[in-house]
Amino acid sequence: MSNLCNLIKTKTRYKKDNAIKHYVKNYNEVPIWIILNFIDFGQINTLFYCLPISLLNQIAKNCLSFVHENRIQ
Repeated sequence: MSNLCNLIKTKTRYKKDNAIKHYVKNYNEVPIWIILNFIDFGQINTLFYCLPISLLNQIAKNCLSFVHENRIQ
C-alpha cells in the first residue's frame, strides 16, 4: 500500500498534467480505475492481496457477470 501512496505522491509532483494529478487537485482522492492505469500487474497483485476475501469474491462475481453480459469468449 505504501507503494501506491508513493505513486500518487510522485505523479502529483509531475510538471506535466496527468489523471492522478487532476483527481488529487480537484477531488482530493483518486479513483481506483485511474490508479490501475499507472501500476503494473505485480502492484495490482499486491493490492488484491490486501483486500478481504469477501471483497475479492464480489470482484470475481462482478467480472463473471460482465463476461456473461458482454459474451466475451
